Amino acid sequence: MALTININSDGYNVSNAMNVAYVSTTTTGVFKFKCLLEVTYATDSLNTKTISFTQSKLTSDTFLFDLREIYKTIVTPMTTASGLADADGTSIPAQKWSIHHLPYQNTGAMKLYSPAIQGNNSPNSGFRGNANVLTLKFYEFYSTSATGVPTKQTGTEIEKTIYLMYGRGEADEKVVLDFSPYKAVNQTSSFLNSNYNRISTSQVNIDIGKNDYHTLSFFNQSTINTLSAPDKVFVIYYRQDGVSLGTLTADNSYPAGGQPPSATNEDEFFLLTCGVGLSNLQNIDLSESSYSGTLPDSVTGGRDAIAYFDVTLRNTFNQPISSTYRFNVKDYCSRYEQNRISWLNKFGVWEYMTLNKAVEENLEIERQTITKPLLSQTGTITAYLGAEFLNSIYPQNVAKQGEMVSQIYAKEKLKLFTDNLTKDYEVEMIKDLMMSEQVHLLDGDNAVALILENSNMKLKGEKETGLFQYELTFRYANPKYKL
Repeated sequence: MALTININSDGYNVSNAMNVAYVSTTTTGVFKFKCLLEVTYATDSLNTKTISFTQSKLTSDTFLFDLREIYKTIVTPMTTASGLADADGTSIPAQKWSIHHLPYQNTGAMKLYSPAIQGNNSPNSGFRGNANVLTLKFYEFYSTSATGVPTKQTGTEIEKTIYLMYGRGEADEKVVLDFSPYKAVNQTSSFLNSNYNRISTSQVNIDIGKNDYHTLSFFNQSTINTLSAPDKVFVIYYRQDGVSLGTLTADNSYPAGGQPPSATNEDEFFLLTCGVGLSNLQNIDLSESSYSGTLPDSVTGGRDAIAYFDVTLRNTFNQPISSTYRFNVKDYCSRYEQNRISWLNKFGVWEYMTLNKAVEENLEIERQTITKPLLSQTGTITAYLGAEFLNSIYPQNVAKQGEMVSQIYAKEKLKLFTDNLTKDYEVEMIKDLMMSEQVHLLDGDNAVALILENSNMKLKGEKETGLFQYELTFRYANPKYKL
């Protein structure tokens, strides 16, 4: 008697993709046969949760589990830093910080990296939410007699480990997703975000402002990604004429918020996010052993002298194991405001775009009122008679609240406009933004959650050469005014 499990435990899983487990059994001659599944995952640095359920047979000897609805309740978008938990789990973070503004300070160190989940094995809590490592245990569940109560058959246990990340599924994807382009093994490998404008097999171009924040996310080495060994993030600054202005190295280490690469890693550090914008890098403390090189403001000529900078993942031999991500530092038009928008892509990590066109803010006020009598009810008629009494209950020089406002609702909306978009990748960015579950407006050191209200957009055809400009209307997920 035995169970056979077919499930994607050899690769990464995305929560909203096609997540199924196909189970078969050779057991016969028993009653009320079901398959029991127990799913265990970390909820914080000290605790785990187990949920269990049974499934009836699909055929005489097979079961089918659709795990999407379960996975969607376990992983969610990550937005906020949490702190290092003490033995009793009561430690309060030294600093609350947005994921976009890495590094954050914790336990006396500046952490440029963030693991994706606060988990049982994490030496620091990081930004909890968008990834988890699940333990799935399958059992036969039956009774040996027709009148008996079915029980878990512990001797039939089959255990599987699932590496789960937040994200969306797409119709053309199979159950086992191909993540080989993202495994950081050579100079054609990709980060998990900022891949819209790939100009060659080894280079991606990204526009950024000198004060913009930006993050890149990547897979760390683990039991299902043994060939990759991202030892560090390496940055090179350049002048306009291509002359190097300096370099900066950020080791993938525990003090920096990451985890040194290891082929036996099985915890929640399989997915890491790193701050790479010039404003992110400027906040590094070079006195810490994890960092070396030159900060952006310290290069010759200061930050204003940097025309572009390259970011790569490198191994212990300082060899590139990813494509070069070239950040071209743009001077935005001073006539308009700069609005840095960030949104979650299909892998549950953050994309960025700066809009530098007209901005409209609209405030809509809605009032609910109740009607009150205009006349005063005070006084006794027997005591006050005549004109004096009548005038006292309706004084002309006193504000009379015949209709009174009982509730005020304020709705503030933000309307942003894109440039005239001519390139397909620019339109693709807007399309991904519209499908994203989470959108943030980066306002300096703050991040504000937005709800995009647009429900449709006109897309470019393959041979269409016209200019496209999109109008994006947002409302604030946390309203500014609470009346």
